[in-house]
Amino acid sequence: MITTVYVELDCARGVKRPEAKKNCVSICGPLSPLTHTHPPTHLNNMAKTRKVAANYFKIVNPIFMILTAAALAFLVVTYVDHKLIKPDLFGPIAGYAEIVSQYRFYLKISLLAIAAMHLLEALVAVYKCYKYRLNTLTTIAWTVQTLLFGLFSLIVLLWPSKGKSQQQQGKQQQKQKSGGKQKQQQNNKKAKQSGKPSKSRKED
Repeated sequence: MITTVYVELDCARGVKRPEAKKNCVSICGPLSPLTHTHPPTHLNNMAKTRKVAANYFKIVNPIFMILTAAALAFLVVTYVDHKLIKPDLFGPIAGYAEIVSQYRFYLKISLLAIAAMHLLEALVAVYKCYKYRLNTLTTIAWTVQTLLFGLFSLIVLLWPSKGKSQQQQGKQQQKQKSGGKQKQQQNNKKAKQSGKPSKSRKED
């Protein structure tokens, strides 16, 4: 038993001994080099995809929301009954709606295409929320917003760097403010400490 232990140690250390040469292959077997183990690929992918917080949600710019809602409402009302768009209230838009209503077939195709695009964009939003590992309520909010406003919502979800940079800037400003306050307090303490011995010297 003792000899075998020494032979195994010699094989591991690479010491050239006669006993090791004879018995290394029989007892230890061929020594394999150490292999460098990498973490699983799915863990790396999860670390790369997690760029935002679990409750990350950003509302679309109100201007884009109003424009999208107005355009969709105009197309739907024009397809249903263009007479609902009265010239007294909407002016030249009513005349344009009357012209568009003459091409109901193409208008119907356009509405179906817009609905299909918004549905596809909502599915992409669900996939990205899954990749970002967002919570359930945030995923529902992104899905509904993308289903209503389409690409304007999806862009904010696909490239969230702007929102992150704003948050980082805010944190940096807070750190700078807190650091400035600490420096002021330290300077005040130093001034007080330096002022005390000077007064004592004057009294002497």
